[in-house]
Amino acid sequence: MRAGGCGDGTGFLEAVLPVEHAATIAAVLDAAAHAAKAAQALPGQERTLEQLRADALCAPFLHAQHTGTLAGWTPGLAADHTRAPLVHLHHHHPAPTPAGPAGQPAGEPVDAAGPAPVARIRGFGYLPPALAARLAAGAVRTDHHHPDHHHPEVPGTAVEAGYRPSAGLAASVLARDGGCVHPSCGRTRHLHLDHTTPWPAGATTAGNLGALDSRHHLAKHAPGFTLQQLAPGHFRWTMPAGHIHDTGPPHLE
Repeated sequence: MRAGGCGDGTGFLEAVLPVEHAATIAAVLDAAAHAAKAAQALPGQERTLEQLRADALCAPFLHAQHTGTLAGWTPGLAADHTRAPLVHLHHHHPAPTPAGPAGQPAGEPVDAAGPAPVARIRGFGYLPPALAARLAAGAVRTDHHHPDHHHPEVPGTAVEAGYRPSAGLAASVLARDGGCVHPSCGRTRHLHLDHTTPWPAGATTAGNLGALDSRHHLAKHAPGFTLQQLAPGHFRWTMPAGHIHDTGPPHLE
């Protein structure tokens, strides 16, 4: 089974099943959709058969999330898992500025509050603002204070020693990127933290780390590919044919 986000507030779910199970599921969903279609009585509020099939597919799992019981499945689900918060709000705080001209204090934050938090579902990517607002009740909030490799003199923003980033830096970069930074990907699971400029020539810092899935991690090192990080979280890919693609963190405000 495979699942993921499509980047527009929708997601996909696919599974390879025994053919008799796939046929049974399709038949049950079709029957449920036709029954629901026949019961619809409000003009202007009709849902299509395809929408009703999707509703029927979701119904037992939404019920299981709230009750901890999946019909026909033994043993029951773990209630602490099924009732865990679904949406995570990420509040990104910019790095403080370095010492300014005479008379200006050093280490002032660029914006004390930072930008508005963005929401995502783990494994499915970031959510459009309207959907995030609807699902925000009970969401978990995480604050990320991003180090900036351009200003190593500011406390807390120094380059980390060694190849492997600390847990805090890794979490911050993964939250910033939101998924694989390849322009055609965005996968949010099983990601590698790649040094844009290979270590040790490239430092272990937010401005030299990026999230890549295994396929695009290999592609980055293949002949003809070039990857640059123009600023923390902003990447420029040059493809073997010479095409250039710029990617950056999601902007959902």
